[in-house]
Amino acid sequence: MTSSAARRAITIVALCNLAYFFDEGAVALPIGSASLLADSADFFEDATVRYRLCIFEQSVILSFTRVA
Repeated sequence: MTSSAARRAITIVALCNLAYFFDEGAVALPIGSASLLADSADFFEDATVRYRLCIFEQSVILSFTRVA
């Protein structure tokens, strides 16, 4: 998988997680479900923190493969 294809796949997954965050949060707030709200927060974490980590890992892997 090329770097741009991997980055595109990571971005699509992050956007899906962000959409799930909003969907689940929109359901959790009106019904007052703490567990759905916590799960929504986990989707937000997946969309932000893990996205940045994956992009960072991609850049590190690319820098090592260019050196080798």
